[in-house]
Formats: sequence, C-alpha cells, structure tokens
Amino acid sequence: MNLLLDTHILLWALASPERLPKAAITAIYQADSVFFSPVNLWEIGIKSSIWSEYDIQSIEDIYAASLKANLQELLITSADMITATQLPQIHKDPFDRILIAQAHNNRCHLMTVDSKIAQYEMPYLLIV
Repeated sequence: MNLLLDTHILLWALASPERLPKAAITAIYQADSVFFSPVNLWEIGIKSSIWSEYDIQSIEDIYAASLKANLQELLITSADMITATQLPQIHKDPFDRILIAQAHNNRCHLMTVDSKIAQYEMPYLLIV
C-alpha cells in the first residue's frame, strides 16, 4: 500500500510524532511508499502563522525534513487539478481537495483524521 499524508499527519510525523494515532504509525511502517505533496508545503506556508505550536521557521525546513524522513514527493499534475475541480462539494478546502484528487489518481491512500474527507466515498482514503 502507498500512502499520501494529509498536511496535519505530515506535521505530526515530523514535529509531534506522539500525536500520531497508533493506526497511523502502523500504516506508515507497513507502507510500500509514503508520500508528501507540494500541496502540503503550500498549505503549511500559508497557514504557518496560525499553527504556532509547530514553530515553523521555513518551508524549506519542512521540505528538507520530509526528505530526511525518507518521504517521497508526489508531484501534482494537471489531471490532479482537473479531478479536484470535479469532486463533490463536500469539502471546501482547496488543499484537501487537491490531496484527495492526487490520492485517487495515483492510487495512494490519503492518510487523514479529517472527518470531512471521510465523507468522500472513494477507494483511496485511510482515516486514522
């Protein structure tokens, strides 16, 4: 199984691993590949001022930490953007909509605790 991390899971994995649900830790260790997305970096960059508990100094640090943790970058394609615009309007957050589309198009399980994402009836979701 391949995993794509939702932004909060990525932050927890890098900065607060004690916050990760046990199911998330198990899935990460058992995964064939674990991915992060440029969308994660974009979201962190935009929301870093409201996520003060993570003491985010720079997006470059998050990117470097992701690579150091052996996470793979899953690049965004035009197909991902098209799919994101065609999703049902359950979730209004554009970051999450793109991550859902990426997971679907790349057959990666999107790991999240977001209950809104759980409302999408798609095969590539992993709610922990």
